Amino acid sequence: MALPAGRRDRRITIERAVETFNALNEGVKTWQGFAELWAEYRPLSVREQLQAAEVASEITASFRVLASKKARAITPKDRIVWDRKIFDIAGIQPIGREGLEILAAARNDGGV
Repeated sequence: MALPAGRRDRRITIERAVETFNALNEGVKTWQGFAELWAEYRPLSVREQLQAAEVASEITASFRVLASKKARAITPKDRIVWDRKIFDIAGIQPIGREGLEILAAARNDGGV
């Protein structure tokens, strides 16, 4: 299955958690950029739910990228930042030999 370049029109950032230490020498998890990739964005669903009298929604999506060395190193422990949203990675599956499909979900609570 081919991954046409024209459909990979979104620049996404993959972030990886790293442990740093604060002034009290306590371990603190922070996120650092790991890779920037061109991706095809495919929305899968938007689910709304009522939480503490506020409506929140969860956006599930698929991001299709070329299977580069960096892309193959992505794991579900990483996350995607795109369109001012943070997507938690739920799974990664190959698309033939040339691509990867990253399934992810983001909470959309109206904030930035």
